Amino acid sequence: MPVRILLCLFLAALPGAPLQADVLMPGTKPVHHSLVLEGEHPAGVTLVATPVAGLGGVREIVPGEPFSFSSKYGTRIFALKAGEPLPAEPAAVRAAAVASGDIPVREVTAAALANSLAKVVTTLRVAEFAQGRISLAVVGEQRFDSFDHSISDLPLLCTLCAVAASGLLGLVVLARRTRAHSAA
Repeated sequence: MPVRILLCLFLAALPGAPLQADVLMPGTKPVHHSLVLEGEHPAGVTLVATPVAGLGGVREIVPGEPFSFSSKYGTRIFALKAGEPLPAEPAAVRAAAVASGDIPVREVTAAALANSLAKVVTTLRVAEFAQGRISLAVVGEQRFDSFDHSISDLPLLCTLCAVAASGLLGLVVLARRTRAHSAA
């Protein structure tokens, strides 16, 4: 029995795991990841997002407004005929859909405690809408800290380079002092 529990925990901790647990691993914090669809919907349809598995509802996608999604539950985009009422159940959405498509990004759900990341917003656009398929393309991604300031990797990279350079300089100075001390 303990071996089975350990195996389940191991499989849940792997990135892209077959069993994705709803728990945060030690040393991590939650991250809110949402999507924004830019541009107008294809003519004559209403786009909705709904999970393929698990709990969740049907959400109409309004261009320019963020909506949540889940990689764990396999959120998909469905096109329904415009003007018809939205079905309340995901199964009814799948039955009424004229087209559907996958979301081309994987959800960011957690980050290390030391990381300032708190929110990710990925912008998508409809790249192709034909023959029952919706193809979405990633336009951009923004990462924000807990104060809603945009996060750039450049300051982090500069800081890491400065720390590495000062560490290397410290090692060079230490090596020279050691040589001078042993020569005397």
